[in-house]
Amino acid sequence: MQQFKLLAFDLDHTLLKEDGTLAEPTIQVLKTLHESGIKIVLCSGRPVPGLTHLNAQLGLTQSGDYSVYFNGGLVKENATGETIFSQTMPEPVVQDVIRVGDQFQVPIDLVSANAVYAITDHGESRYPLVAPHGMPFMFYPSNELPADHAPVYKCAVAAQPTVVDQLQNGVHVDGVSVTRSRRELLELMPAGINKRVGLEHLLKHLGYGVENLMVFGDEENDREMMLFAGLSIAVGNAIPAIKSIADRVTDTNEENGVANFLKKYFYL
Repeated sequence: MQQFKLLAFDLDHTLLKEDGTLAEPTIQVLKTLHESGIKIVLCSGRPVPGLTHLNAQLGLTQSGDYSVYFNGGLVKENATGETIFSQTMPEPVVQDVIRVGDQFQVPIDLVSANAVYAITDHGESRYPLVAPHGMPFMFYPSNELPADHAPVYKCAVAAQPTVVDQLQNGVHVDGVSVTRSRRELLELMPAGINKRVGLEHLLKHLGYGVENLMVFGDEENDREMMLFAGLSIAVGNAIPAIKSIADRVTDTNEENGVANFLKKYFYL
C-alpha cells in the first residue's frame, strides 16, 4: 500500500452533505486518521471564514494542521495563521473582470481573504446564498470601489446554471483562469491557480511527494488535483468529467462516500 501522509478534501458536495454539514461517520473517520498522524487538509474554493468552523469541528487546530483556500490561491497553517503560499489577482486584472460584469450584465463579487466586495452595477448578487455563513459583504458600484480594498483572491459570478454555462463559454480575460465549483457558481481565478498548485506548495513545505497525496472531489475545480494526486477518488454524485479521471469512485456525499472509502482503505 502506498504511504499516504496527506488527505485533501473538497468540501461542498464531496465531504459535506447537501445541507452543508459534516456527517458523524465522516467526523469520526477523519479524527481517527488525524490522530494516527495523517494530515487532513480541507481544500476548497472558500475563503478563510468558510473553513474555520469545520476545522474546529474536526480538531484540525493543532500545530502542523493546514488548509487550502481559494482553489489553491492561499495555503495557511491553521493554528498560527502562517501563510505558506498566497497568490492574489493583480488590480488591473480585477478591473478587467469587473468589465466582464458589464459585458454580460451580471453582478461580480470580488472575494478577499475575509470579506466580499459585491459590485452592484448590474443588480443584486446571488453569491450571499452560497458564500460561507457570516462572511462580511460590502456593496459598491464599481466607480466607488475603494482604491485601498483588500487584495482579491478570486472573483465570483453566482447565477442560474444556464447563465453560468453561457459565461463559462464566453469569458476570456488575460490573466484569468475560469473554473466552476458548483453548477450555479463560476469562479475567476488568477491565471494558473488551482488546487494542484496549492497542494504542490504544501507538499513541498512538508517534504512530502505526490505519492503521499490522496484527494477527494466532485467538480471542475477539482480536476487538476485529481490528475496530480497519487490516488484520486470521486464521490458518486461527482460530475461525469471528474468520475472519468478519478482512480476510484465511492458512494455519494449523502451516502457518506468519503467515510465509507476511508474505512475500507485504512481498515478502520
